Amino acid sequence: MPDAPQQSASPVLSQSELAILQTALATLDDERLLMVLVQLPAYQLVRALECLLKPVGAASCVPQSESTDNRAADRAKVFRAAKIIYNNKMSVSECSIRDLSDSGCRVVAESLAGIPDHFTLHVLTGDTRYECEVAWRKYNMMGLRFIG
Repeated sequence: MPDAPQQSASPVLSQSELAILQTALATLDDERLLMVLVQLPAYQLVRALECLLKPVGAASCVPQSESTDNRAADRAKVFRAAKIIYNNKMSVSECSIRDLSDSGCRVVAESLAGIPDHFTLHVLTGDTRYECEVAWRKYNMMGLRFIG
């Protein structure tokens, strides 16, 4: 099991992660903000709040480096409506696909609560279905690998 991050050396958030969190903190009503915060690791919340309280461009809030891209294929930016189907086709969650490749995609959903690691993604444009496994989850986003 991986070690928990130490409080004194919290990881630096990327610009995109910080922007997402700042938007959530600034624009969501209390109920939706709580949904975001419940899914957010404590060290990221503390780090983002530190950055929000410092002047724009403060050196400690600028990421040291962006994370490396480990994707198997290049992804194209898209905006397509889709549905996540799971629980033996008894449960459905709406989402949107934000980037797409031959091997996977990134989706955004209002909530990731209860969504399993394996499911069917139904892309409404073109009526295409993919069996997927979750590669990563962050806030209200998931990176998916197409399987089978």
